[in-house]
Amino acid sequence: MFDLQAAFSALSASSGILILIVGDDGIIKFVSEQITSCLGFTETEIIGTIFDNGPSIMDLIDEKVGNKQYKRLHKNGAEVVMECIILNTISNGDYILLERMIPTTQIVPTPNASELPQIVVEDFVENGAMALKIVTPDGKIAWANKAELDILGFSVDEYIGSSVTNYHEDADNLCYILTRLKNNEIITDHPCRLRHKNGSIRHVRLNSSVRTDLNGEFANTRCFLRDVTDQILVEQEKQAAIIEAKSAQTALEMKSLFLARMSHDIRTP
Repeated sequence: MFDLQAAFSALSASSGILILIVGDDGIIKFVSEQITSCLGFTETEIIGTIFDNGPSIMDLIDEKVGNKQYKRLHKNGAEVVMECIILNTISNGDYILLERMIPTTQIVPTPNASELPQIVVEDFVENGAMALKIVTPDGKIAWANKAELDILGFSVDEYIGSSVTNYHEDADNLCYILTRLKNNEIITDHPCRLRHKNGSIRHVRLNSSVRTDLNGEFANTRCFLRDVTDQILVEQEKQAAIIEAKSAQTALEMKSLFLARMSHDIRTP
């Protein structure tokens, strides 16, 4: 007796084409092993289900499509472009669908942000390039990431639990920042000067907002710092060079004027 499914399996293996047999109720009765290489599923995960990953089988049957491209989702969440080659009925009334994966398709996971492993999120916060810290209502530093510590040169033990007043060079500016935060205002790209452990000044831009508790009370700040010291120093050097050039030009003009007057006095005693 001719084994139709065995023939389909052999055809799929030799051609790389994905073959599905679907009943008139939309239930998948057979799927070739190419389902794994194309979409990452096993045969047992698919057989007996209504395969509505992307356009459903029954939608394709209703449209009577052929040579149409569409997207399905790989088991890992990536989009895979498939092409319908043949969609037809077979002798027992079931439907046969032949698909192939477009060769240029690359299976790249596209995880939902909410599904990222906790370790990935923690690493992003702890080791990201943006300096982050949390400050309590009384001005104590409750937490800081590596980028924040690197800006000022302190260790975790030295920095956590200390007061922000220890690092702000301008007391009036810090008072202004804290007042705005206590009024639940958002601070954006605000210039600050912070004192490094070695005594040097770091120029930063501060972005900060307040997290409130269930009673609406000030719980902590969420501070983001961007170190702009190098840019500030370059700008200061440019300004100093401009001032020096103007001073030199003024001195040269005064010298020329002096020599002109001396020459005039010598010629006209």
